[in-house]
Amino acid sequence: MGRMMFFAALTAGLLAFGGGAAFAAVVHGTPGVDDLVGTNGPDTLLGGSGKDSLDGRGGDDLIRGEAGDDTLRDHAGDDVLRGGFGNDTFGGNPGKDEIHGGPGNDVLLDDAGVDAFFGGEGNDVIGIPGFGPGPPSLPFESDSIACGPGNDRVIAHAVDRVARDCEDVDIVGAAR
Repeated sequence: MGRMMFFAALTAGLLAFGGGAAFAAVVHGTPGVDDLVGTNGPDTLLGGSGKDSLDGRGGDDLIRGEAGDDTLRDHAGDDVLRGGFGNDTFGGNPGKDEIHGGPGNDVLLDDAGVDAFFGGEGNDVIGIPGFGPGPPSLPFESDSIACGPGNDRVIAHAVDRVARDCEDVDIVGAAR
């Protein structure tokens, strides 16, 4: 039998679940600044209109920033991360993730997995962290990248599929 928790008013602070138990959480943020942390199960994290931090942890999560300049992260699983109005920062990790920016100047990054990036409206930066002097430190997998309206910058690997609507594209590495 599953557990269900209701929070009528979470006004500030940190809401965290964990301890090895894998259960799902549905967490709604407030109009203020929220730090929302999921579980090892399939969570739904919904920020409010403040500058929120949303961290899905494990499981196949749905993470939505909604309004405000938010930070959205996942750790494992096949996740869907969606921004909203505001300048959002996304960090994906292993798994098959969908990362959607929104209206605003967003930064969409992902470390590993076959991922799909959708920039949305605004001047976005889309890419894979860890590029710089010296060899990249992670394996490359074939991601798909679409930018949307705005002047977007993309850092892609040679095996990635980059849509024609991306304006400023740097291709790094060699195709296998």
